Amino acid sequence: EPISVPDVVEASCMARRTLEYRFKKALNQSINKVIRSLRTEQISKMLIETNLSVSQIAFRLGFTDSAHIGRYFRSEKKMSPSQFRERYGKL
Repeated sequence: EPISVPDVVEASCMARRTLEYRFKKALNQSINKVIRSLRTEQISKMLIETNLSVSQIAFRLGFTDSAHIGRYFRSEKKMSPSQFRERYGKL
């Protein structure tokens, strides 16, 4: 199940604004940016270490479809999941 900002807020037992401020101060990034980075790294790892299709990875990670995961991944890595796999996948 994908994690979201409200999940992090609930787990922290802090007010959202307080948590966001502390996150930004400690990591110099928003909670959402950290979540996006972690999810993108999870996709990257699955692209490199498995032979699962992009659609299968999308399903396993809670994305609605392969187009959604493609847009998400491209916004972070500046390349499609297929291009990433081709460039960094198993030799």
